[in-house]
Amino acid sequence: MATLIAGGAAALAGSASSAGTIGTVLSAIATIGGVVSSVAGARNQAGVLEAQAASADAQASSVEAAGGREAALMRRRARLQQSKEQATFAQSGSLSGSAFGVLDQNAVYDELDALTTVYNASQSAQDLRHGASVTRAEAGQVRTGGYLSAAGKLASGVGGYIGKSPLSLNTRSRANALMGSTAVGRNGMLVGGV
Repeated sequence: MATLIAGGAAALAGSASSAGTIGTVLSAIATIGGVVSSVAGARNQAGVLEAQAASADAQASSVEAAGGREAALMRRRARLQQSKEQATFAQSGSLSGSAFGVLDQNAVYDELDALTTVYNASQSAQDLRHGASVTRAEAGQVRTGGYLSAAGKLASGVGGYIGKSPLSLNTRSRANALMGSTAVGRNGMLVGGV
């Protein structure tokens, strides 16, 4: 009967040990999955932010080009208007100093309008590019955060494994207490004996 009880106890201890090992392996797999998930999620989010930044850069170029086209159109219209005014003054016979002054002043205002259009487009493009650089910086921060999160999960998983390991200080302390040892030192070495 005693051998039957001893055999049953050994079988229970063996299955408990196997269950502990399986639990540890599953815990390690979950930790690795969490690490991979953190890095992949951060990379994905950073990729989305990089795409948004590239889109803002393209939009900035488009805004600048549109401003340049609008300014060129304004200049063409201004030259056409100046030609009509010169023809009107010439036809009426009043193409003199004051008429030239009016024509020159109108040309200056027309050019200022065109330059203002170019400047406004340039400012809008600069704002878009600044937003793109901020978005790129955010992408870098997200990526770094993902790596730090992964490192934290890995450290937590390793810490949990060490806490469950038969070599951990807590487990050795309990085993030594059961075996009658007097103490376990700071470094985990036995102090005293049975």
